[in-house]
Amino acid sequence: MEEDATKSILHASLLIDKVHGVTLEQIIDGCRKGDMEARRELYEQYGAVMYGVVRRYIRESSTAEDLLHDGFVTLYTKIAEYRGEGSFEGWCRRIFVNTVFTYLRKRSPLLEADDAEALSASRSVAPTAIDEMSANEIKKCVDELPSGYRAIFNLHAVEGYSYSEIAVQMNIGESTVRSQYLRARGRLAEILAGRFTD
Repeated sequence: MEEDATKSILHASLLIDKVHGVTLEQIIDGCRKGDMEARRELYEQYGAVMYGVVRRYIRESSTAEDLLHDGFVTLYTKIAEYRGEGSFEGWCRRIFVNTVFTYLRKRSPLLEADDAEALSASRSVAPTAIDEMSANEIKKCVDELPSGYRAIFNLHAVEGYSYSEIAVQMNIGESTVRSQYLRARGRLAEILAGRFTD
């Protein structure tokens, strides 16, 4: 009887390994064929990471969830274009960033940034003070930036896009991208300085 229980546990364990032991290549292939189970698995593996990418640019959680959905629809539609060159996660990340680009272009978030405001001389924050902040605390400071500043700051400083790439994607001039980035850095310095003087 104990032997039968052991066999049942072993059999169940093998089934679990088959379900969760699916390779990324098998998931991608399943998605290319329209397999809903493969799509679900892809979502489970990358949903949280891509939501984090979207939230880097979008403050409101409901909008971020909508864009996450839109990004996955695009990903499922374009997955046949993935050639296996480079990181799959990087390829996915680009799709989600482009989804956010499209949303931001429609909204013109640069108009939300207080362009008329003359930035006061940025107060500096001692590097050791910033070194003592957690990544979460720094992210909260970045989240306080107006959406236009936040988008350009994240695209350039975090994602590594060049000014010209951002300009093309957002359909704005490269000089506008540079000035928005510099203003974002100045505003971020003010926010950080405010955290240490409060």
